[in-house]
Amino acid sequence: MMKPLRFLFWSIAMLCGLAAQTSPAESGQYLSTEADKAYVASVIKKIRSNVTYRAPAQSAENPRVVFRVIQLPSGEVVSVTQVLSSGIPAFDDAVERGIRRASPLPKRRDGSVEHELVIEYLFTN
Repeated sequence: MMKPLRFLFWSIAMLCGLAAQTSPAESGQYLSTEADKAYVASVIKKIRSNVTYRAPAQSAENPRVVFRVIQLPSGEVVSVTQVLSSGIPAFDDAVERGIRRASPLPKRRDGSVEHELVIEYLFTN
């Protein structure tokens, strides 16, 4: 049985200084160790550094998109599937490209990776 990676939802938002839909209490159960937090932080940093998106000047929204990412044990991203659209195709495309460019994703200290990640990406102006 695959454990859900809700921690990624909350952690991406928290470590990037953004608001999240998932509450810390809900997601905290998955961030049980400092090693988990470090792993999430490294994945976040790598993806975030590869996303390039300029919001239109008149946009007051903070778009949110969700992707399911499958990776090999090497961290190489083999599949990126959009689960929820932000409603802004340019934003969705920019985040998907950023995830693909971030491949291979970082590994934990022990060299392992999660086979499947669910990543909620939020943008703030």
